[in-house]
Amino acid sequence: MDMADDLVRFLNFPGIDDVATSVSMGAFITGSPLDAKDLRNLLSVRGQNPHYYAGRIHQKSMPASTNAPAAAPGHTLSFDLSALAVKSINGYTHEIRVVSEFEGMFSVVPAKSKSSADLFNAIYQFIVTTYNARDHRVVYAHADAEGVMKSMHATFGAIGITLTLSPPGQHAQRIERYI
Repeated sequence: MDMADDLVRFLNFPGIDDVATSVSMGAFITGSPLDAKDLRNLLSVRGQNPHYYAGRIHQKSMPASTNAPAAAPGHTLSFDLSALAVKSINGYTHEIRVVSEFEGMFSVVPAKSKSSADLFNAIYQFIVTTYNARDHRVVYAHADAEGVMKSMHATFGAIGITLTLSPPGQHAQRIERYI
């Protein structure tokens, strides 16, 4: 149960049901001893973590999306960047939290740094191995309007992905619901 709790803390206290779904879909390390039942047991024994609620109490309402829903797995990805508290053993300093709008799969992708080249390489490898390898095409990507993301419009466009950025203060709402 402590391992499940550690995962929820590492992901910055998302809803446990969301993490359980992601674990059952293989969004994390293969061969992990955790499964969805471990996370649901954590929820039933300890309840939802107070940090989960604290981040949502003062959240202002956002307008509903006017975009059409995703048509297939990986069609639309939302992602958010986060610095790791300490450098990982493999030299990663950042993580990219990704959610696919169609199936709701939540994944965490490591990145060597916050440079546009390192972020793009991490995202590109994730797309190639997770979606393109299964004949799914990513068409749209959505992220917060951070400076490094603004510089990546052309890079994503070169591989056929339309990158949209949230206006300042609104965040990428789909990924924010998970984190």
